[in-house]
Amino acid sequence: MLSMLSPRVGKAAAAACCRRRILASSYLSKRRATTSRGSGSSNGFTGKTPAYTNLSSHPAVKIVAALSGVGLICALDFVAPTTYPFSDAPSETRHKTYWNDSDAAATQRNGSSGTIRQRHALKPASGGQQQYRVVIVGGGMAGLHTALALSERMKSAAGEESEILVLDAARIGQSASGKSKGLVVPGIQVPEEDLAHICRSRELSKQIYEWTYQAARRLKEDIVQKYNIECDWVDAGLIEASLHEEGEGSEDDDEEDDDGCRVMTAAEVRRMLGQPQSSTLYKWGEFDPSCSGVDPLALTLGLARILEARWRVRICEQTKVAKIEKISNKDESEDKKKQNHGPMKFTVTTESGAQVQCQHVVLCTGPDLVSRDLSKTLANAIIPVYTWMASTVPLGDSCPLQEGILEEGHDSRHDPNLNSKKVAPLCGDDFVCLNYWRRTDDGRLLFGSLADSYPTPQWLAEYRLRNAMRQVYPQLGDVPFEHVWGGYLAFPRDAVPLIGRDEGFDDASPVGVVNQPCNGGVWFATGFGGHGIVPTVMAGSILADAILGLDDDTWRVFQREFPPKYTFFPVSRLGSEAILIIYNIFDWLHIKGVPVPKLPKPW
Repeated sequence: MLSMLSPRVGKAAAAACCRRRILASSYLSKRRATTSRGSGSSNGFTGKTPAYTNLSSHPAVKIVAALSGVGLICALDFVAPTTYPFSDAPSETRHKTYWNDSDAAATQRNGSSGTIRQRHALKPASGGQQQYRVVIVGGGMAGLHTALALSERMKSAAGEESEILVLDAARIGQSASGKSKGLVVPGIQVPEEDLAHICRSRELSKQIYEWTYQAARRLKEDIVQKYNIECDWVDAGLIEASLHEEGEGSEDDDEEDDDGCRVMTAAEVRRMLGQPQSSTLYKWGEFDPSCSGVDPLALTLGLARILEARWRVRICEQTKVAKIEKISNKDESEDKKKQNHGPMKFTVTTESGAQVQCQHVVLCTGPDLVSRDLSKTLANAIIPVYTWMASTVPLGDSCPLQEGILEEGHDSRHDPNLNSKKVAPLCGDDFVCLNYWRRTDDGRLLFGSLADSYPTPQWLAEYRLRNAMRQVYPQLGDVPFEHVWGGYLAFPRDAVPLIGRDEGFDDASPVGVVNQPCNGGVWFATGFGGHGIVPTVMAGSILADAILGLDDDTWRVFQREFPPKYTFFPVSRLGSEAILIIYNIFDWLHIKGVPVPKLPKPW
């Protein structure tokens, strides 16, 4: 056979055959050697002690390897907290959201001229350092609401440049603020009774909830309506369904009836959500008429447009802040001391080398951008939690959430905020992964879920999202997803937003002398994961009043009762992932009917 081939090919083929024979004989010899060793009494099993011919099969080695893997993950969190060991972090280019294609977002992005608004990065100044009264780090909801509250209170003269600078590491609306579910919900993620336990005061917890209701009214009346921001605002109300029996809830649940909320039976929940009558997933629910829905990307872009056009605030994109440094007294020149509002206190340096001097810095950044060079107080006080959303193809009449279902068989006195337009309710449940969904104007279902401390590949997230949606709506089957996107949220240890002042940057005050916060400082407003849009509005107003010296009490409430707490870094993400897995197991056992106790909510 080999002689029929060309000489070169024949030699190669012969060599290949020879290699195969050698490998085969080697394998057989090893096989015989292994068999002979196993049959001997001096090798193999002696009594009950196993003989490990391969060191990697020893249990002690496996334990050491597992502990080494855990240690490696912890080391990654310690050495490079923005390095993700399991996959790449979600990015705008990989995960295009449904909101990117919405008409409202396109209107806010392009403006009246029809051309995309360009915002440039901050570049080093050629003629000395740039100076602003307030530099806001982070162009999301919290940063933009802080800038708007400051602008309205400072009331710059027409045509006068603002004293406020907003720096965003990416593009406006690219992070969580422009990717969220778009819920406008008064209150915070922590229930009022649980908040009272944290701050040891029921009166204070009620006051904080009242502040959020004021913020919700400000967002609708004093921002969206006043500035005519087109963001598809809809007063739809929120249905929160529970997979637990009603008796397992808090003993104070009935007190919430005073604010218009009403309890729903399992049959009502199934009818309002459009579930099959045979579904036993949810045992009861509650309808809150004070909740609304918006296009979050359109709202974020609209806020930026108003700040630039109306208040002449400068916004720089693609500008990542590297460090914040205090300006020592000996470095202050006479012209800096003659500023209208006191001397410059800090130098903000970007990764490109640009420097800005300012009196106040406000940190409104996400968990991946808070380094120890920015704030040692916040660096180890936030845990990133990754969540995902998907939008189906247009479903039309087959969409389970039907428009106008709220008008069928309910007392309108319970929900006076609902508008005359026939709408479908916003929906959520009390799974630890917090399933949430809503219907769009074109008949799609937006469905969000999942909660992980580490990012997961998109294919796995899509698989898990589909299973979660099918658990709520089995009739949807394998309906296609048109958009799938994910991102991270910032969660503090108490799950309460962090609002206050970084005292690590404060000057040491002489004995008996009170340091005046309005003279300059580093402030923060972050940790809004799971709370929705409303607390960012509240935080912006609180910090604006504190910076301008209009209110020196409210911010101290959050500073005193809900300070940034250590999250057990560098095992914080690993530990939170383990806790989330345990909670998910308990949720699964509840669904299967196993009588397990209800765990306290982690947020």
